Amino acid sequence: MIFGSDIDSSNGWNAQLAMKFQKRESKTILGDTKRRGPLVVQRPFYPEGGGCHVYLIHPPGGVVAGDVLQISADLDPNTDVLITTPGATKFYRSAGAIAVQRQIFNVSDDACLEWLPQGSIYFPGAEVKSTTEVYLSPSSRLAIWDIQCFGRPTVGEKFNSGLVDSSLSIFRGETPIFIDRVRVHEQNRLRSSLLNSNPVVATFIMIGATERDVEVARGLIAKCVERIEASATLIDDALVIRYLGDSTNIAQDIFSDIWSALRPYIMKKSEMRPRIWDT
Repeated sequence: MIFGSDIDSSNGWNAQLAMKFQKRESKTILGDTKRRGPLVVQRPFYPEGGGCHVYLIHPPGGVVAGDVLQISADLDPNTDVLITTPGATKFYRSAGAIAVQRQIFNVSDDACLEWLPQGSIYFPGAEVKSTTEVYLSPSSRLAIWDIQCFGRPTVGEKFNSGLVDSSLSIFRGETPIFIDRVRVHEQNRLRSSLLNSNPVVATFIMIGATERDVEVARGLIAKCVERIEASATLIDDALVIRYLGDSTNIAQDIFSDIWSALRPYIMKKSEMRPRIWDT
């Protein structure tokens, strides 16, 4: 998918990355890739046979006012793709312009997408509009998480100014199966009932789940040593895990434990933790 130019990025980067994944014999390859600006893909590699692992890198290390990041991935039938990042995406204080992030994924029949980035950190004063849209076919498989941190709780820095409008939408055909939106601004900050004053809000979704899977997820949450606010629910075949707290590390640890336990059943692939998460 190629994005249009309807977003004003005159004050910052207009970074675009459009990826096309195809099946070649028993291997998923990264075919056509169109890019502009600083978004790059590290060379794909294959730690589990034919499935393709990709690391997405934004070289400047952070997003500032006026930057536009547009990412898309189209998965052909029977492709297997895992995409992650080497670190969290940092959104810095705005000087007036809004930073925009758009992510669109199209997953064909019998294709499997695992979109597992290492989260977003919003610095005080950041002005961000972020949208993620996933379009599934009837037999697609999906694992996707979204970990957001408002401020920097590890250094006592609160998100006491700025605006973040973030949404995640998943469709099967034309039918929405999951729609979620988080909007934090100066007027509500973190005091709303939505976040319960927590700086970290995170959501993890696996499509193709059963009642057995939600019970496994609840068991893993119950074993967590830290006192956390987390839940697991099943909406049709969508397993939805939610976390509220003060640690992105705890959120990712919980999510990755659940993902590892359920990957063989939902994604039909064995456990294979990306090594970059441990560096």
